Amino acid sequence: MKQALQTFCRRIWTNVAHPSGYKTYLKASFWSSLWYVYWLLTATIFISMAVFLVGFFRSLPSIRQGIAVFEQDLPTLYPAELVVTLEDGEIQTNMPEPYFVDFPPRWQEFLRGQDELKIQGREADELPPHFITIDTNARVEDYSLDKSFILVTRTAIVLPDKDTSYRVVSLDETEQDFTMDKEVYDQLVAAASPFISIVPSLLVGVVIAGLFLLPFIGAAFAVLWYLLYLLIFVLVVWIIAAIMSRKIGYGDIYKLSLNALTAPLLITFVGDKAGLAYSYLFSLLFLGWMIAVLRFLPRHGARLRAGNAGVKARKK
Repeated sequence: MKQALQTFCRRIWTNVAHPSGYKTYLKASFWSSLWYVYWLLTATIFISMAVFLVGFFRSLPSIRQGIAVFEQDLPTLYPAELVVTLEDGEIQTNMPEPYFVDFPPRWQEFLRGQDELKIQGREADELPPHFITIDTNARVEDYSLDKSFILVTRTAIVLPDKDTSYRVVSLDETEQDFTMDKEVYDQLVAAASPFISIVPSLLVGVVIAGLFLLPFIGAAFAVLWYLLYLLIFVLVVWIIAAIMSRKIGYGDIYKLSLNALTAPLLITFVGDKAGLAYSYLFSLLFLGWMIAVLRFLPRHGARLRAGNAGVKARKK
């Protein structure tokens, strides 16, 4: 295990610091390079998960406190006098509209006490005055996160969305009618309460399991992506190699390119963690590094094969 780790680290160093060393990969198998990329991706995903895990455990006390506050006030969230009916895809209420359901005071106090918490890109102390607004005369376009977190119209529920400002859940296609009142709500809360209290423990289990499983699964999917990515970019490198008079086949360039992913992967990985992400940076780094590798390859493939034959003859 120790020797394998040392070999892996030496290969990383060669791939990011010694373009002249890539000539040795021409004699190695394709699978050796493929497995190298897989373990490199596994390591980067594992580091990302470990960083996330540290942040998660730092936030765990706040998560436990928030769930406790949520559980205490959940039974009183639904107004006793409110009856909401969904019939033929349309909402009706028994109250004058617009009707507001506000965040419980303890929820507001807890959320505003979380300095780093953001909800749909907004600071916790910038929450709208109302949690839910029911207005069957309103239009979807009337939704504003400055007024209410959720807007219920006659035929739709409008929710905040980080990318498009809001998203719409249409009720037109709802097949089953229902009536929501305080009694039904209390039954739902009673059924959910046993599960709410164990949410922190479930989160801990999921996060820890993810730390040990996600790197291996995620790396497999990432390898597939990079294999497809290289199908196109290796063709570009092959053309550049021809211009540089390096007569090397597409398959050999593909094998070298798997190793040449190292520097772009590590640089963009660190850049993303530092908040320095740039479009096309990965591809530019990859092409630049492959040009550096090509400079150290013989100009004619025949010379390379003749050199290998001479080595074998001397060994005999």
